[in-house]
Amino acid sequence: MMVSAVSLKILLRTLGCPGVKALPSKVDVLLVRHDLDCGYSYNGYAYSHILDSISDVLGKLGKTRCTVATPYSSLVGEKAYGSPFCINRAYALATIAAKLKFCGDRTRQNIYAKKNVWRTVIKAVSPKVIIGIAPGPELCWAANEMAVPVYDIQHGVINDGHAVYKYVLRDGPDEYVPTGFLCWDSTAADTLEWARARGKEVHVVGNPWFQRFIHRKGNDTLVEDALSGDMLDVIEKKTILVTMQWGLREFFKDSNYYEFLPEPLIQAINKSKNKYNWLLRLHPVQVRSGIKGKVVSFLERSFGREGNVFWEWPTSQPLPQVLAKCDLHITDCGSTTIEASWYGIPTALLNNRYVSGEVLADYFVPERACGLAVCVPQETSRILEWVSTHERVEAGTWVCGNLHDILFDIVSD
Repeated sequence: MMVSAVSLKILLRTLGCPGVKALPSKVDVLLVRHDLDCGYSYNGYAYSHILDSISDVLGKLGKTRCTVATPYSSLVGEKAYGSPFCINRAYALATIAAKLKFCGDRTRQNIYAKKNVWRTVIKAVSPKVIIGIAPGPELCWAANEMAVPVYDIQHGVINDGHAVYKYVLRDGPDEYVPTGFLCWDSTAADTLEWARARGKEVHVVGNPWFQRFIHRKGNDTLVEDALSGDMLDVIEKKTILVTMQWGLREFFKDSNYYEFLPEPLIQAINKSKNKYNWLLRLHPVQVRSGIKGKVVSFLERSFGREGNVFWEWPTSQPLPQVLAKCDLHITDCGSTTIEASWYGIPTALLNNRYVSGEVLADYFVPERACGLAVCVPQETSRILEWVSTHERVEAGTWVCGNLHDILFDIVSD
């Protein structure tokens, strides 16, 4: 089997990366995340708002932990919170070895090679438990072989419309499935009923990032630093958050779909940017994947620097802090629809694929059922009509969960 130029390029890029031997010898919990999971920066360090929040809770519980950045991450060591370890080189070597030794099922062979990298990591670290954001089949396979529980902490949408959690994991090899799932709410847990039926654990723990802000206790340094920082100076008018997304053309298999924002929404913002405050928040992938400059250039061309259209502050601040300033939310199919509903903030879903039989039919069903999310056509007049006729409501849908107790239980077993 020929080794591709891409594989060789990756290998050369990883030659300076440390080996697995640099890992600590024994910890209670191994945490696993990727660069793209780092949606916040704290004291100059890339911060994975979900997984590093878990790490902070574990620290308060007196548990030792280390973080491994999944390939091919660059936010490792001193660049990120918790000094994540890098396994890029080992992954690159395993990938090339799998290509050279290929016989039979190519996908399975590749996963098998990477599985052995994770076996080496797990053997070195000797964790009681592994917690990761969407742990891959190779990690789950290694952990299951070595009888180390591995948990998937929810980081975005999990519902009946999400193929990975509804079908792919359910119908794939059992060794590719985590020991358990840590969910934000009952919608996600219900989607994973198939896992519970197969003896997997499914826990509703709430969202660890939002818990820190909603149940503010005054002794969380990160939260206090964020809330005492520079606040956005806006006019005393209605404030609308627009959460941007990535990869929609691929997701909908439509090369003509918009890349960053639909034109009717751009027109709606420009027509009303002196009447309302518009907060545009880039997706973490747009921030971390090297396309941030392209996105910002697009926003500058679309809106200029005049009027009440902002994107630096809404993108850099914690989402709970941003939502606390907002009255309305607009997106295509972003998971912030769920998070906005926790604050009683209505969402306009700018997509017509939420009808029965379409790809988004099972997305945000509870939020749509209670009126906190509605489908709005991608038409400038309809968007502005929705903005003018909707307000934030007092009763949100926040689910606290039982994060601390569940973490204590699964790590202490």
